[in-house]
Amino acid sequence: MKTVTTYTENDNQFYPTPASFLDKIFADFMPQMKVFEQEDKYDIQVLEPSAGKGDIVKYIKKHSGNDSIYSYTRLPRCHIECVEIDKTLQATLKGEDFIVVHDDFLTFETYTKYDLIFMNPPFAEADKHLLKAIRLQERYGGRILCIMNAATLEKLNTPTRKEISSCLNKYKNVIKIYDAPFAAYDSERVTDVDVAVVWIDIPTPFNSSASAIFEKLDKAETFTLNTDEPTEQHELIKLGLDWISAYVKQYNEHIQSAIAFVKEYEAFRIAYKARFDNIKSSEYDRPFTLKVYGKDFESINTLIERIRYDYWYALFSNPKFTAKLTYRMQQDLQGRLDTFKHYDFTEHNILVLMQENANATIRGVKEAIIGLFDKFTKYAQYDGCDNVHYYNGWKTNSAHKLNKKIIIPFYNPWRRTTRYKFHEGCYGYCTTDGYEYKLDEHEAIRELSELAKTLNYLAGGVCEMQNMEDLQHIIKTNFDAGNAKNIQFKHFTVTFYKKGTCHLTFNNNELLEKFNLFASQEKGWLPPCYGKKHYAEMDKAEQKVVDEFQGAAVYEKIMSEPGKYFLTSSSVLALAETNA
Repeated sequence: MKTVTTYTENDNQFYPTPASFLDKIFADFMPQMKVFEQEDKYDIQVLEPSAGKGDIVKYIKKHSGNDSIYSYTRLPRCHIECVEIDKTLQATLKGEDFIVVHDDFLTFETYTKYDLIFMNPPFAEADKHLLKAIRLQERYGGRILCIMNAATLEKLNTPTRKEISSCLNKYKNVIKIYDAPFAAYDSERVTDVDVAVVWIDIPTPFNSSASAIFEKLDKAETFTLNTDEPTEQHELIKLGLDWISAYVKQYNEHIQSAIAFVKEYEAFRIAYKARFDNIKSSEYDRPFTLKVYGKDFESINTLIERIRYDYWYALFSNPKFTAKLTYRMQQDLQGRLDTFKHYDFTEHNILVLMQENANATIRGVKEAIIGLFDKFTKYAQYDGCDNVHYYNGWKTNSAHKLNKKIIIPFYNPWRRTTRYKFHEGCYGYCTTDGYEYKLDEHEAIRELSELAKTLNYLAGGVCEMQNMEDLQHIIKTNFDAGNAKNIQFKHFTVTFYKKGTCHLTFNNNELLEKFNLFASQEKGWLPPCYGKKHYAEMDKAEQKVVDEFQGAAVYEKIMSEPGKYFLTSSSVLALAETNA
């Protein structure tokens, strides 16, 4: 079982980075930062693996360049990704339009190549986080800028710290010690600990000796990504989606083979240039170019993003997966495909996505039901008909619920035309007011389908769901016959009037009761104890609300069948699948 350590703002390991300290770091490490400009890198990929509420990434974003002012900034254009373990802070980062690619950095695995990892990890585990960053950068080469407790480098009393010391001896680095920078005037949380800032420059592993073409000794280098996620696999099996693991395995093989090819190409290109650079016909000639998916090769990351896109697209197009989603969810995922290229195709990310979709579905269903209730109750006294019954709700005197019969505006089914028509031996208007009225089923189908779909979410346990094809057939048959009165469906009976109203009567009292109950609870009009204790156990104030809302007898009936009247998250998702 995976163990996750969570750091929150209340934890003494969470120390947001003061802007004054970031100014100092950027000023002191300016020579190191200039390496990107010297390498003609105008776009770099940046990872912040302990992003917190975004102090570092916001600073980087503010100081990264664009086409016009690159030479005046400290960094080139930065494409930033974050890792953050705290869900509240994740939401904060996403709200600022930052991409959060994972939660726990120590379990984070990716194929992405990062030019810079800029990090302020929890001081208690800074050695583990720094070593993790070093291992990530060793795959392609890259830089690390790490803020950490100075004692981590001074006291080599653990295997991890000793390993970091070995890496520092191996790679070019710059280390600066700062006296209590988190005690500065703009520190959100103050500590007087001395801090080390470490810059590590890990060179690219590509070189001429890696090329099988020239050396004919080594095969193309591959690396293995740790994708053993038994917990996620078990969860997929439980959901009947174990076939996704095969997709993930194929994705890993696809990515690894593509990276191996690019590495070989890069090794060959470097070796070729070193051997034959003295012979060229023009400084603009490129003897070899690589095209990926029909376009000039840009970087390993663009290749990875394209492969990711293909796999997410394949998943979202697979009927085995889409059968678990509502139509709106399917449309939403297809519309967001371009964003998924930033996320590795892993079982973990797929399960996170499914949970997000489930949460969105539950919110959407609740909003749809409340929206329909508000639409019906908006016209409280329309055309002389009382749509609602008022009662004194919990801590309010404006609570109300729907009556069995309601009247709402509905102009669309009737169409007026001014066509002339042969009448009593001569041409004239077909009606006394000069108009011909025709029933148009299209608008009626659209409006009533939305009503029926929303009520279907409440139908579970109390009545049959309304089939949309049957609804369309009923409307068309009646309208073709010129009938707009007493048209009966599963949930309601309707009559359309030319003056622009629709009289709707609920066919099932239990469905109406469930509708009113759900809306009243969501709006806070019923006591918090409603459905949790029996009528006799309530105090006088609680009983008074129940008396006016429905009475003790109906309440006790609901208490005896809670699964029938109360919507749960699982029931909402099940109904959403059926109602998709």
